[in-house]
Amino acid sequence: NEVGNVDIIWMDLQGAELLALKGLGDYLKNVKYIYTEVTYKEIYSGQVMFDELHSFLKDNNFSNKNTPRLKNI
Repeated sequence: NEVGNVDIIWMDLQGAELLALKGLGDYLKNVKYIYTEVTYKEIYSGQVMFDELHSFLKDNNFSNKNTPRLKNI
């Protein structure tokens, strides 16, 4: 659709968020904000956990702007 830049990605992919972000390839460099859910405790088989997603985002020059809600960890 010839979308030049994406300002925000808002997703809830039941643990497949990292796969989606990696699938963006170089387009990830044009994204300004990412809003997503992530967990510290596995709910779905093979889902991404907070530490892995946070590390990937940090390696791609994103920073955490939200304090995670820590409930029932």
